[in-house]
Amino acid sequence: MSNSESMVRMLTLLPWLRAHGPSEVAEVAEHFGISEAQLLQELAVLTFVGPGQAGGELVDISYEAGGTVAVHDSQGLEFPLRLSTAEAASLITGLTLLTELPTSRDAVAAATSALAKLEEAADAAVSGASAAVVVQHHEVDPVIKSVISGAIESGTRIHMQYAGAAREALTEREIDPLRLLAMNGHWYVEGWCHSAEAVRTFRLDRIVTAVPTDLPASSHPAAEESGSRADMLPAGIDVRLHLLRSAEHITELQACVEHSDLPDGTIDATVRVADEGWLVRLVLALGAEGRVVDDEDLQNAVADRARAALAAYEN
Repeated sequence: MSNSESMVRMLTLLPWLRAHGPSEVAEVAEHFGISEAQLLQELAVLTFVGPGQAGGELVDISYEAGGTVAVHDSQGLEFPLRLSTAEAASLITGLTLLTELPTSRDAVAAATSALAKLEEAADAAVSGASAAVVVQHHEVDPVIKSVISGAIESGTRIHMQYAGAAREALTEREIDPLRLLAMNGHWYVEGWCHSAEAVRTFRLDRIVTAVPTDLPASSHPAAEESGSRADMLPAGIDVRLHLLRSAEHITELQACVEHSDLPDGTIDATVRVADEGWLVRLVLALGAEGRVVDDEDLQNAVADRARAALAAYEN
Protein backbone atom coordinates (compact mmCIF):
# COMPACT_ATOMS: atom_id res chain seq x y z
CA MET A 1 0.00 0.00 0.00
CA SER A 2 1.46 3.38 -1.02
CA ASN A 3 2.21 6.21 1.38
CA SER A 4 -0.08 8.50 -0.64
CA GLU A 5 -3.05 6.14 -0.16
CA SER A 6 -2.36 5.99 3.57
CA MET A 7 -2.12 9.79 3.77
CA VAL A 8 -5.43 10.31 1.96
CA ARG A 9 -7.12 7.81 4.25
CA MET A 10 -5.77 9.46 7.41
CA LEU A 11 -7.12 12.81 6.22
CA THR A 12 -10.62 11.27 6.13
CA LEU A 13 -10.21 8.99 9.16
CA LEU A 14 -10.26 11.77 11.76
CA PRO A 15 -13.48 13.47 10.52
CA TRP A 16 -15.16 10.04 10.25
CA LEU A 17 -14.28 9.12 13.82
CA ARG A 18 -15.49 12.49 15.12
CA ALA A 19 -18.79 12.07 13.29
CA HIS A 20 -19.41 8.48 14.42
CA GLY A 21 -18.08 8.64 17.97
CA PRO A 22 -16.39 5.69 19.74
CA SER A 23 -16.31 2.75 17.32
CA GLU A 24 -15.08 -0.82 17.23
CA VAL A 25 -11.62 -1.16 15.67
CA ALA A 26 -12.90 -3.99 13.47
CA GLU A 27 -15.81 -1.84 12.25
CA VAL A 28 -13.55 1.09 11.34
CA ALA A 29 -11.05 -1.16 9.55
CA GLU A 30 -13.85 -2.79 7.55
CA HIS A 31 -15.32 0.59 6.60
CA PHE A 32 -11.98 1.81 5.20
CA GLY A 33 -11.13 -1.53 3.59
CA ILE A 34 -7.91 -2.15 5.50
CA SER A 35 -6.68 -4.63 8.08
CA GLU A 36 -6.93 -3.90 11.79
CA ALA A 37 -3.12 -3.91 11.99
CA GLN A 38 -2.91 -1.22 9.27
CA LEU A 39 -5.57 0.85 11.05
CA LEU A 40 -3.66 0.70 14.34
CA GLN A 41 -0.48 1.85 12.58
CA GLU A 42 -2.26 4.84 11.06
CA LEU A 43 -3.90 5.73 14.37
CA ALA A 44 -0.42 5.73 15.93
CA VAL A 45 0.74 8.20 13.28
CA LEU A 46 -2.27 10.46 13.94
CA THR A 47 -1.25 10.81 17.59
CA PHE A 48 1.81 12.75 16.35
CA VAL A 49 -0.33 15.19 14.33
CA GLY A 50 -1.32 18.63 15.55
CA PRO A 51 -0.65 22.36 15.25
CA GLY A 52 2.45 21.94 17.45
CA GLN A 53 4.58 19.32 19.18
CA ALA A 54 4.14 20.50 22.78
CA GLY A 55 1.80 18.90 25.30
CA GLY A 56 -1.83 19.63 24.49
CA GLU A 57 -1.08 20.42 20.84
CA LEU A 58 -1.40 16.88 19.46
CA VAL A 59 -4.44 14.86 18.44
CA ASP A 60 -5.63 12.75 21.39
CA ILE A 61 -6.93 9.31 20.37
CA SER A 62 -7.46 6.22 22.50
CA TYR A 63 -7.52 2.81 20.84
CA GLU A 64 -6.87 -0.82 21.60
CA ALA A 65 -6.40 -3.85 19.37
CA GLY A 66 -9.65 -5.79 19.31
CA GLY A 67 -11.38 -3.00 21.24
CA THR A 68 -12.65 0.47 20.46
CA VAL A 69 -11.19 3.70 19.11
CA ALA A 70 -12.28 7.17 20.19
CA VAL A 71 -11.12 10.72 19.44
CA HIS A 72 -10.93 12.90 22.56
CA ASP A 73 -9.29 15.98 21.03
CA SER A 74 -9.04 16.43 17.27
CA GLN A 75 -7.32 19.84 17.49
CA GLY A 76 -9.94 21.06 14.99
CA LEU A 77 -8.34 19.06 12.17
CA GLU A 78 -11.67 17.52 11.13
CA PHE A 79 -12.85 20.87 9.76
CA PRO A 80 -12.16 21.99 6.17
CA LEU A 81 -8.90 23.89 5.81
CA ARG A 82 -9.28 27.66 5.48
CA LEU A 83 -6.23 29.53 4.25
CA SER A 84 -5.38 33.16 4.84
CA THR A 85 -4.29 35.26 1.87
CA ALA A 86 -0.64 34.90 2.90
CA GLU A 87 -0.96 31.12 3.36
CA ALA A 88 -2.66 30.67 -0.01
CA ALA A 89 0.01 32.76 -1.75
CA SER A 90 2.78 30.71 -0.10
CA LEU A 91 1.15 27.44 -1.14
CA ILE A 92 0.67 28.64 -4.72
CA THR A 93 4.33 29.68 -4.84
CA GLY A 94 5.44 26.27 -3.55
CA LEU A 95 3.27 24.36 -6.02
CA THR A 96 4.58 26.50 -8.88
CA LEU A 97 8.12 25.58 -7.83
CA LEU A 98 7.19 21.88 -7.79
CA THR A 99 5.93 22.05 -11.37
CA GLU A 100 9.37 23.33 -12.42
CA LEU A 101 11.43 20.70 -10.60
CA PRO A 102 12.89 17.66 -12.40
CA THR A 103 10.56 15.09 -10.92
CA SER A 104 8.24 12.41 -12.28
CA ARG A 105 5.49 13.23 -14.75
CA ASP A 106 2.88 12.04 -12.24
CA ALA A 107 4.21 14.40 -9.56
CA VAL A 108 4.22 17.35 -11.97
CA ALA A 109 0.68 16.50 -13.08
CA ALA A 110 -0.51 16.30 -9.46
CA ALA A 111 1.13 19.64 -8.57
CA THR A 112 -0.31 21.29 -11.70
CA SER A 113 -3.80 20.00 -10.91
CA ALA A 114 -3.60 21.15 -7.28
CA LEU A 115 -2.30 24.56 -8.38
CA ALA A 116 -5.19 25.05 -10.81
CA LYS A 117 -7.78 24.14 -8.15
CA LEU A 118 -6.18 26.39 -5.55
CA GLU A 119 -5.99 29.37 -7.91
CA GLU A 120 -9.62 28.82 -8.89
CA ALA A 121 -10.69 28.87 -5.24
CA ALA A 122 -8.41 31.76 -4.22
CA ASP A 123 -9.47 35.37 -4.43
CA ALA A 124 -8.06 37.89 -6.90
CA ALA A 125 -5.36 38.97 -4.44
CA VAL A 126 -3.49 35.68 -4.77
CA SER A 127 -4.85 33.91 -7.86
CA GLY A 128 -2.14 35.45 -10.04
CA ALA A 129 0.72 34.62 -7.70
CA SER A 130 2.03 31.77 -9.85
CA ALA A 131 2.56 34.13 -12.79
CA ALA A 132 4.92 36.19 -10.63
CA VAL A 133 7.05 33.18 -9.63
CA VAL A 134 10.26 32.75 -11.59
CA VAL A 135 12.26 29.61 -10.79
CA GLN A 136 15.97 30.26 -11.26
CA HIS A 137 18.40 27.37 -11.56
CA HIS A 138 21.65 26.48 -13.25
CA GLU A 139 21.24 25.60 -16.91
CA VAL A 140 20.52 21.92 -17.50
CA ASP A 141 20.28 20.21 -20.88
CA PRO A 142 16.55 19.34 -21.21
CA VAL A 143 17.44 16.21 -23.20
CA ILE A 144 19.65 14.91 -20.37
CA LYS A 145 16.97 15.73 -17.82
CA SER A 146 14.38 13.89 -19.90
CA VAL A 147 16.62 10.82 -20.31
CA ILE A 148 17.24 10.59 -16.56
CA SER A 149 13.58 11.13 -15.66
CA GLY A 150 12.56 8.45 -18.13
CA ALA A 151 15.18 6.03 -16.81
CA ILE A 152 13.92 6.48 -13.24
CA GLU A 153 10.34 5.80 -14.28
CA SER A 154 11.20 2.80 -16.47
CA GLY A 155 13.86 1.35 -14.15
CA THR A 156 16.63 1.49 -16.75
CA ARG A 157 20.40 1.81 -16.30
CA ILE A 158 22.03 4.79 -18.01
CA HIS A 159 25.54 5.42 -19.36
CA MET A 160 26.87 8.93 -18.95
CA GLN A 161 29.92 11.14 -19.25
CA TYR A 162 30.44 13.24 -16.15
CA ALA A 163 32.69 16.26 -15.58
CA GLY A 164 34.00 16.83 -12.04
CA ALA A 165 34.01 20.17 -10.26
CA ALA A 166 37.23 21.23 -12.01
CA ARG A 167 35.89 20.00 -15.38
CA GLU A 168 39.41 18.93 -16.34
CA ALA A 169 38.52 15.36 -17.29
CA LEU A 170 35.45 13.35 -18.15
CA THR A 171 34.65 10.05 -16.48
CA GLU A 172 32.52 7.30 -17.96
CA ARG A 173 29.83 6.09 -15.58
CA GLU A 174 26.98 3.62 -15.57
CA ILE A 175 24.37 4.30 -12.90
CA ASP A 176 21.01 2.98 -11.80
CA PRO A 177 19.20 6.29 -11.14
CA LEU A 178 17.15 6.34 -7.93
CA ARG A 179 15.77 9.86 -7.66
CA LEU A 180 16.09 13.48 -8.78
CA LEU A 181 16.80 16.14 -6.16
CA ALA A 182 16.87 19.94 -6.15
CA MET A 183 18.87 21.96 -3.63
CA ASN A 184 20.46 25.42 -3.50
CA GLY A 185 19.73 26.19 -7.15
CA HIS A 186 21.16 22.92 -8.48
CA TRP A 187 19.55 19.72 -9.71
CA TYR A 188 21.04 16.35 -8.85
CA VAL A 189 20.49 12.71 -9.72
CA GLU A 190 21.15 10.20 -6.98
CA GLY A 191 21.89 6.67 -8.11
CA TRP A 192 23.90 3.51 -7.70
CA CYS A 193 27.24 4.01 -9.45
CA HIS A 194 28.59 0.72 -10.81
CA SER A 195 32.14 2.11 -10.93
CA ALA A 196 32.17 3.09 -7.26
CA GLU A 197 29.83 0.26 -6.22
CA ALA A 198 28.01 2.71 -3.97
CA VAL A 199 25.40 5.46 -4.06
CA ARG A 200 26.67 8.68 -5.60
CA THR A 201 25.07 12.06 -6.29
CA PHE A 202 25.72 13.85 -9.60
CA ARG A 203 24.91 17.43 -10.56
CA LEU A 204 22.83 17.50 -13.73
CA ASP A 205 24.64 20.52 -15.17
CA ARG A 206 27.91 18.53 -15.06
CA ILE A 207 26.53 15.57 -17.01
CA VAL A 208 27.82 15.91 -20.57
CA THR A 209 25.95 12.99 -22.12
CA ALA A 210 23.36 10.54 -20.80
CA VAL A 211 22.18 7.54 -22.82
CA PRO A 212 19.79 4.80 -21.69
CA THR A 213 21.17 1.27 -21.96
CA ASP A 214 19.40 -1.99 -22.71
CA LEU A 215 19.98 -3.14 -19.13
CA PRO A 216 17.38 -2.87 -16.38
CA ALA A 217 18.41 -1.03 -13.23
CA SER A 218 19.35 -3.41 -10.44
CA SER A 219 17.53 -3.40 -7.12
CA HIS A 220 19.39 -1.62 -4.31
CA PRO A 221 17.10 -1.72 -1.23
CA ALA A 222 19.78 -0.50 1.19
CA ALA A 223 20.67 2.38 -1.13
CA GLU A 224 17.04 3.41 -1.46
CA GLU A 225 16.71 3.44 2.34
CA SER A 226 19.86 5.41 3.15
CA GLY A 227 22.50 5.91 0.44
CA SER A 228 23.89 9.44 0.37
CA ARG A 229 20.67 10.95 1.64
CA ALA A 230 22.41 12.27 4.77
CA ASP A 231 24.58 14.51 2.58
CA MET A 232 21.48 16.06 1.00
CA LEU A 233 19.50 16.74 4.18
CA PRO A 234 19.28 20.29 5.56
CA ALA A 235 21.60 21.23 8.38
CA GLY A 236 20.47 20.09 11.80
CA ILE A 237 21.34 17.96 14.80
CA ASP A 238 21.99 14.25 14.27
CA VAL A 239 20.61 12.34 17.25
CA ARG A 240 20.72 8.63 17.97
CA LEU A 241 17.50 7.16 19.34
CA HIS A 242 16.61 3.74 20.73
CA LEU A 243 13.03 2.96 19.70
CA LEU A 244 10.55 0.23 20.48
CA ARG A 245 8.98 -1.42 17.45
CA SER A 246 5.74 0.47 18.15
CA ALA A 247 7.61 3.74 17.42
CA GLU A 248 9.02 2.59 14.06
CA HIS A 249 7.01 5.28 12.28
CA ILE A 250 9.45 7.88 13.65
CA THR A 251 12.03 6.67 11.11
CA GLU A 252 9.55 7.55 8.36
CA LEU A 253 8.23 10.83 9.73
CA GLN A 254 11.60 12.40 10.49
CA ALA A 255 14.68 12.94 8.32
CA CYS A 256 16.17 9.57 9.12
CA VAL A 257 19.87 9.33 8.30
CA GLU A 258 20.10 5.63 9.10
CA HIS A 259 18.38 2.95 11.14
CA SER A 260 18.87 -0.73 11.89
CA ASP A 261 16.95 -3.52 13.58
CA LEU A 262 18.48 -4.87 16.78
CA PRO A 263 18.40 -8.56 17.81
CA ASP A 264 15.84 -7.88 20.56
CA GLY A 265 13.36 -6.43 18.05
CA THR A 266 13.98 -2.77 18.89
CA ILE A 267 15.39 -0.15 16.52
CA ASP A 268 18.58 1.91 16.59
CA ALA A 269 17.94 5.08 14.57
CA THR A 270 19.81 8.29 13.80
CA VAL A 271 17.54 11.18 12.89
CA ARG A 272 18.30 14.76 11.92
CA VAL A 273 16.20 17.31 13.79
CA ALA A 274 15.92 21.07 13.51
CA ASP A 275 16.72 22.05 17.09
CA GLU A 276 17.20 20.66 20.58
CA GLY A 277 13.88 21.97 21.91
CA TRP A 278 11.93 20.17 19.19
CA LEU A 279 13.79 16.94 19.94
CA VAL A 280 13.03 17.18 23.67
CA ARG A 281 9.31 17.51 22.91
CA LEU A 282 9.48 14.55 20.52
CA VAL A 283 11.15 12.26 23.07
CA LEU A 284 8.67 13.29 25.76
CA ALA A 285 5.80 12.48 23.39
CA LEU A 286 7.31 9.03 22.77
CA GLY A 287 7.26 8.23 26.48
CA ALA A 288 8.51 4.70 27.11
CA GLU A 289 8.70 3.99 23.36
CA GLY A 290 11.92 5.93 22.73
CA ARG A 291 14.97 7.44 24.40
CA VAL A 292 18.09 9.38 23.46
CA VAL A 293 21.33 7.36 23.24
CA ASP A 294 24.95 8.52 23.70
CA ASP A 295 24.18 12.19 24.42
CA GLU A 296 24.14 12.98 28.14
CA ASP A 297 23.30 16.67 27.64
CA LEU A 298 20.17 15.84 25.64
CA GLN A 299 19.21 13.09 28.08
CA ASN A 300 19.44 15.62 30.92
CA ALA A 301 17.40 18.15 28.93
CA VAL A 302 14.61 15.60 28.44
CA ALA A 303 14.70 14.65 32.13
CA ASP A 304 14.62 18.31 33.23
CA ARG A 305 11.62 19.05 31.01
CA ALA A 306 9.80 15.97 32.34
CA ARG A 307 10.46 16.98 35.96
CA ALA A 308 9.24 20.51 35.25
CA ALA A 309 6.03 19.14 33.74
CA LEU A 310 5.42 16.90 36.77
CA ALA A 311 6.08 19.80 39.13
CA ALA A 312 3.53 21.93 37.28
CA TYR A 313 0.88 19.23 37.81
CA GLU A 314 1.74 18.91 41.50
CA ASN A 315 1.44 22.65 42.02
